[in-house]
Amino acid sequence: MKKNSLKYVWALFLCAILNSPMAFATQYCHTAMSSIDGTATIYLSCQSAAANQYEIKIESDVAMNGLGGSFANVNGVDGYQLNVQGRFQLSADKLTITIPITSTTPPRLYTPLYVLMPVEKVFTWPSNVDWGVCESSVPDDVAPVMGTATVMGDPSYFSAILTLTATDDVTDPVTRFVANDPDNGITNRLLTADEAGNATINGLSPSTTYNLTIYARDDAGNTSANSASVSFTTTARESDCEGDKGHFAIPTATRIHYTIQYSGGDVIYTITPINTAQTITFAEVQTTSGNYPMTIAANSKSATYTQTELASGATIGVRFLYSLNGMPGNEMTSENITLTDPNIIYYVVGQCGATAIAELSKQQSIKLYPNPVTDNLNILSDKKISQVIIRNLTGQTVKAVTLNNFEKSIDLKEVATGNYFVTVLFSDGQLVTKKALKK
Repeated sequence: MKKNSLKYVWALFLCAILNSPMAFATQYCHTAMSSIDGTATIYLSCQSAAANQYEIKIESDVAMNGLGGSFANVNGVDGYQLNVQGRFQLSADKLTITIPITSTTPPRLYTPLYVLMPVEKVFTWPSNVDWGVCESSVPDDVAPVMGTATVMGDPSYFSAILTLTATDDVTDPVTRFVANDPDNGITNRLLTADEAGNATINGLSPSTTYNLTIYARDDAGNTSANSASVSFTTTARESDCEGDKGHFAIPTATRIHYTIQYSGGDVIYTITPINTAQTITFAEVQTTSGNYPMTIAANSKSATYTQTELASGATIGVRFLYSLNGMPGNEMTSENITLTDPNIIYYVVGQCGATAIAELSKQQSIKLYPNPVTDNLNILSDKKISQVIIRNLTGQTVKAVTLNNFEKSIDLKEVATGNYFVTVLFSDGQLVTKKALKK
């Protein structure tokens, strides 16, 4: 009986450990994190060296100006704003931000982490932080040796996947690289590769030849003396005549469908809520040529603006600023109105006539079946699909699948019942969002 009792107690102890949030916690010590838009990288360290004393350290290879409006739960209470004066320190070289926090409970960010680099970049805060002590590494003053740089597959109009190799006496594998192409405005662009050596460079311009010089960098910050070169040309980009958009950083259910139409020398912008039960309370179209209030229809179900006197063939970036009923603020579809912003709507004046809109809709036709779905959701398209993202009605991503095919079957057995938004991103940069019901 005594042995059985001990086994029972031991089993209960194991269950408690395995069900504890810390059982699967991760220690963040100079751990690389990519921004939501994939264009920036920081290195995060989370430590607790003494009781009730915590430290968040953010390091970068590019200069930072500070923090945006990130909020944390401290002492078990929400509302602690990290960017308040005196709550963080920025190093003299602007490459390190230190945030000391005194709290009776481990601090927890309940908003994304906003870092000014110098424009604001958005990072998802990890939910599995193990607040331990980061051990100091062995001093490393030997630089890595850069190996090879090649292009994997065909570049798109906006990005290219590079396969990079390097060796180092301590860092293995080497996953940090620095790219330069001053003729195209790329200076010390940090690239982070996976363990296979694949790194994506974003923010490129369409129909442009890039000649990159790439150096390797180890975890101690040493940069290789030698470099590797790689050249490629991005594809041309067609106008985004229509599509679905939400907030550029945090996709939500408050999304809109937009169209851009060229008629008689005028450019007509139109937006409508994807959720037909919602109404528009504010709308503005912002382009590289200016900001323009949109006219909201009498039933508040759409908003339009007609822009005149644009030169045919001119290339402009477009984003929408809007608010729908029930929203606490406004949504903005891209962070910047620059043609290299990954979320910008790209438009060439003169394109997107009425027939182009109809043809684009036809080209983007996709089939989702069965819908409602119980187990596997099948997606079929006559255009090549690069990514499928499934989000719930609050905007949380429940599934994200990368592919390079015309069809895909996605296992939804473990997904909770309810309505979901299925966003299909095509290889040409266009996207379509449809609804699916999980039973």
